[in-house]
Amino acid sequence: MEKLEYISSAGLRLIIAAYKKMNGALTLRNVSGEIMSVIKMTGLDKRIVIE
Repeated sequence: MEKLEYISSAGLRLIIAAYKKMNGALTLRNVSGEIMSVIKMTGLDKRIVIE
């Protein structure tokens, strides 16, 4: 995810759907600073493992 500069609400929904489908076994790697701030605002950083 390091080259991702923008994520829409649809992209966030896809991450949440993947998290649910994988029973919580989802890890996001190389998250850019811009995306990390959005993830923190939504509280997803408290559920999804981020490396």
